[in-house]
Amino acid sequence: MSNNIFPALPLLGLDVTVKPTYATRTLESVSGKEVRVAWRAGARMVYEISFDAVRTTTRGRADYTPSTGAWTYNPAGAWTEQSVIRDFIDTHKGSWDSFLFPDPIVGGNVRVRFVEDSIVFRKVASGFWEVESFSLIQVL
Repeated sequence: MSNNIFPALPLLGLDVTVKPTYATRTLESVSGKEVRVAWRAGARMVYEISFDAVRTTTRGRADYTPSTGAWTYNPAGAWTEQSVIRDFIDTHKGSWDSFLFPDPIVGGNVRVRFVEDSIVFRKVASGFWEVESFSLIQVL
């Protein structure tokens, strides 16, 4: 469980969809009568994220600051936006480790993890890649 914050990079065309999920089980008897059981008291948020354009030809990198647990953009560095995202996934070993994500609704950071262990990059033009939708799920 790390206190790293998901990197906020410039010019990415970030698209975030927030979906509350519940754990409700519905049991039905032969007569058609139903019994419902809620396994959680509240919702667990799922964040679906995609990037329209991630550059591989720019200068700049995200530097991790251990004292604050934040990733900050450093325009003088030599990393690209694509490598920052790849390095963030590598740092957390896919869905193995949790991290903090700035929730657009709450306005604060929430603890999440990747749902899958991989993210798909698709080349759209020379030096530009699209990141297909990937999901983060809230860690309770």
